[in-house]
Amino acid sequence: MFAYIRSVRLKYRRALRISGLVAILVLAISTALLVFELRTSRLQSRYLTHIAREASFTLEPGPSADTWYPSFGPYDQRLGYTRIPLITENLLENGFEISSQARLSPRFLQLAHRGFYPPFFEKTKAGLTILDQNNTTIYSAYRPERMYESFDLIPASVIQALLYIENREILNQEHPFKNPAVEWDRLGKAVLEKVKQIYNPDLNAPGGSTIATQLEKYRHSKEGRTSGIKDKLIQMGSASLRAYLYGRSTLKTRRLIIQQYINSIPLAALRGYGEVNGLGDGLWAWYGVEFDDINQKLRALSSLPTGRDVTPYAEAYKQMLSLFIAHRRPSFYLIAGLSELNALTNTYLDLLAKERIISPTLRDAAKSVTLSLRRAIPKTQSISFVQRKAANAIRTRLLQLMKYPQLYDLDQVDVTVRSTMNNEANEMVTNILRQIKDAQSVKRFGLSGARNLDRGDPSKVIYSLTLFEHVGDANLLRVQTDNFDNPFSVNEGARLDLGSTAKLRTLTTYLDVIGELYDHYASMSPGELRKTRHTDIDPISSFVADEFSKNPRVSLPTLLELALARRYSANPYESFFTGGGIHHFENFKNEDNGKNPTIGESLTHSINLPFIRLMRDLSRYYVHRLSLKLGGASSDPKSPVRMHFLSKFADQEGTYFLKRFVEKYKGKAASEMLPGLVSSTRASARHATVMFRYVRPADSNEQLTAFLKEYVPHATLSPQLVEKWYNELTPGKFNLNDQGFLARIHPLELWLVRYLQEHPRATIQEVLAASTQERQIVYEWLFKTPHVRAQDIRIRTLMENESFSEIHKQWRRVGYPFNSMVPSLASAIGSSGDRPIAL
Repeated sequence: MFAYIRSVRLKYRRALRISGLVAILVLAISTALLVFELRTSRLQSRYLTHIAREASFTLEPGPSADTWYPSFGPYDQRLGYTRIPLITENLLENGFEISSQARLSPRFLQLAHRGFYPPFFEKTKAGLTILDQNNTTIYSAYRPERMYESFDLIPASVIQALLYIENREILNQEHPFKNPAVEWDRLGKAVLEKVKQIYNPDLNAPGGSTIATQLEKYRHSKEGRTSGIKDKLIQMGSASLRAYLYGRSTLKTRRLIIQQYINSIPLAALRGYGEVNGLGDGLWAWYGVEFDDINQKLRALSSLPTGRDVTPYAEAYKQMLSLFIAHRRPSFYLIAGLSELNALTNTYLDLLAKERIISPTLRDAAKSVTLSLRRAIPKTQSISFVQRKAANAIRTRLLQLMKYPQLYDLDQVDVTVRSTMNNEANEMVTNILRQIKDAQSVKRFGLSGARNLDRGDPSKVIYSLTLFEHVGDANLLRVQTDNFDNPFSVNEGARLDLGSTAKLRTLTTYLDVIGELYDHYASMSPGELRKTRHTDIDPISSFVADEFSKNPRVSLPTLLELALARRYSANPYESFFTGGGIHHFENFKNEDNGKNPTIGESLTHSINLPFIRLMRDLSRYYVHRLSLKLGGASSDPKSPVRMHFLSKFADQEGTYFLKRFVEKYKGKAASEMLPGLVSSTRASARHATVMFRYVRPADSNEQLTAFLKEYVPHATLSPQLVEKWYNELTPGKFNLNDQGFLARIHPLELWLVRYLQEHPRATIQEVLAASTQERQIVYEWLFKTPHVRAQDIRIRTLMENESFSEIHKQWRRVGYPFNSMVPSLASAIGSSGDRPIAL
């Protein structure tokens, strides 16, 4: 039995030895395969190429049901990709349609939703492009402006410098499937250094990023930074997928990565130019060197003859090298850290010479050069604003449509706009307008007749021209220009009081109302029409109701003709209550005063008073729709509409006064406000006591006495009188209105001073939010029935404002260019203004 046990032990030991050998063999093979894979990327190249091909998209007609857009990243923000949902929504609201949109594959969406930056061939150079109707470029703002169009055009000295600093193995062709996103030895060293940094926070640990992952970082990560391990993994994964877009071999991709990196590295921002991206723009912006000139010098470095003065070439080399170094902290090195940048560049020159990448002669010459940066772009030859009026008009419109704050931001957006402009015709017209500057030119163009340019200085005349072409059912803008050599556009920006235009808009509103009433009365029976005619309705509604009573089958064209034939007096001697007060209006010609023209005649001869009266009827039409009666016994003091208007008036007028008072106390310390209130109102001692007790309710009688002595020094007061006032004016005894009455000042100013004592940093929005109830309290006297006439005056003004809000909506539908209009009958003859383009 013992022999058997011994035999089993021997067999077990042999098995252990064999399994150990197998395990060691498996581990050795696995390690060898892992090392082989890390060096060659053969296996991952298959997998990643497959995923990259699946993450695709196609452009198809109509909107897509499933979309994705980036939400951060400097590249995506600058080119407008993060704002696509907002831009699309606004364009759709303004009548645009989506003709085609990308359809994203399931793999594309899966990667995007997991946080990866989807793999596709990104643009390095992009910006706003505007085309005319014939696809001729009117305007383009591509950035970067100076870049290497291919890898082969990059000087060897630039590539060598970059790879030494950032990524020395990327162009190694020994392994064609190599993943350029990761250098494992460099990453491992970086991880070890980070671990050391935990125990030694002052240790400067190098990063493990390759050029490929840096591209992902400064283009797509939040603020162009790596905020943690997750960010780093996303950058590495995204760069890996993008590396295999051309297939398993990454040789072509690696060259493209270097080219894109050199053309797009962020290099801070320069005054007068804006963001600087890419080596080419960086050399021009920061050092003032021309791209072609410096490239000639950088290319010549490899073949300079012995004895040649290398100083110009060394300066070019150092400038180039410094920008690759500055990229790590561009806002520091290029704005405030020039001396540090110069020193660090010299250090790299020593290292490059030590590695025999550059010669000692070049190193010494470059180190003797002191870097000097520009702080602003010098003034260049002025651009003719006249020649760019059409493009600037389109850009201004795009600002509104795309909701961008300024033209600088708009110019960087990756968008191509096809306009209806005809660039050739626009330039021809512009050239003619620029020529009309002297008497000879005026005569040549046939403009020297009476009421033209027969007198005066023609060079002082500003011309503008807007030309539309009627195509199908639309008017397409073909020409828009002026001869004002200034960014200001006469067509787009001038606000003119154009009486004829205002009359035309008033007429359009009138005919639109006639159309509404036609639809309303056309469905009524004769009995309903008779009943309507006996109710209190506005004049325009009464006219339409009368016409339907005479002819129930009247057509809309006939009714519109009858509406144009209505007559309004041109009498200028009537007073009109409008805009909150009594106003008088005059005709342009005195001979029109006694006339009683039709609306059509009034428009033809541009007579003012008929349109004032027509606008009054339009206002009455919209007021009638509010179903509110004013005046005497017919007024319902408890009408909810009436209460609504009174409350609205209290809120509006209270807001107006509060804004004035906020401006009065703006910038003052809390301790200065009450003394300022007393001195500005020249308050008596009693009035000052009322203010003091309200604003500082917790203060003592002694503090009141001291306050009065300091700020009402002319008053002779006994201690007994001050104490009496102190007790009589106990806080809470009187409401805010009474406090204002006792202090002889506006109650809201008193309230504001107290509020600012407690909230000295309050904004105007916070003041208004806190004073909602107080604004109603201050005007509660107006809500009491004895003040019916005062109520009516205020309500009538607000009702007119409401009616003009409706009129404004109709004006906007026919091209009125402003977000509000003057709520006054005077708007019918031009007081609300207009713009030439709106015509």
